Amino acid sequence: MTKASRVKKSIRHTHKKDLSIGVYEVTRHFGGHEEGGWWYNWFTHVTSIVLPLRYTKEDSERLLGLTIQHWEKQQDGDIYSVLGGVEYWCGFETKEGSEASTQRPYYC
Repeated sequence: MTKASRVKKSIRHTHKKDLSIGVYEVTRHFGGHEEGGWWYNWFTHVTSIVLPLRYTKEDSERLLGLTIQHWEKQQDGDIYSVLGGVEYWCGFETKEGSEASTQRPYYC
């Protein structure tokens, strides 16, 4: 798997209100020993780029593509490997930092 294919993106574009491109660091963490052990992804907000309302959908998607190209170079390792690493998720959001993890999941 190439670094480029590991950068996640989301295109849920509705430019009727303020929109930004959020960048999140994604890391894996051990959740617990139940059922042989389980892991979860944790999203940490890195930065947001606020898009001017005058941007068209195409302009916004072009900027998202450039953002992904930049952050894919910052990735290190493989979060699904025992050696660990960090990946980045880039996508549109209507509230800056809204996709950040806020609560550790627990096993039911």
